[in-house]
Amino acid sequence: MEFAGYGGTQGYKRLCLGAAPVLFAWPTLALQPMIALVWQWFGFTALWYADAKVTGLGWTPKWYSQYRFYLSILVGTCIIGSLAGTSYYGPVAGHGFLSHDLDLIREERKKMLPQRSGFIPGDIEVAPAGESVDHYVRIHHKHHGEPKVEVLSRN
Repeated sequence: MEFAGYGGTQGYKRLCLGAAPVLFAWPTLALQPMIALVWQWFGFTALWYADAKVTGLGWTPKWYSQYRFYLSILVGTCIIGSLAGTSYYGPVAGHGFLSHDLDLIREERKKMLPQRSGFIPGDIEVAPAGESVDHYVRIHHKHHGEPKVEVLSRN
């Protein structure tokens, strides 16, 4: 809008307003994801407020303020939805506010689970099948007192 001279030539003031979102957003990439989303929400809200003010000063067309309002509502809803969804459904890879508490709860649940491996008495045993076959384990009867001899076939 500066090139068109809309609302008069503003110079560096309009340039700074146009560069502010980029200068604000890039450092948030170094933050933790949830904290970055909060800062980005504040940034979008502040940018909407600034755009509403400059529209009132005549720097932009009247429709631009309404356009920015709906855009800010959409982006703000998405950011807040991401924050709420992550807090409700649980974090992915520890990105949530409550990830430490959830890790403690998961450790407690693991302690309460029954053991899934160990010795089960019976006449059948499972042994690794070897690399030359198309399955992972071999199920066979136990050999009591006899040494295990594996027969290799020449195929």
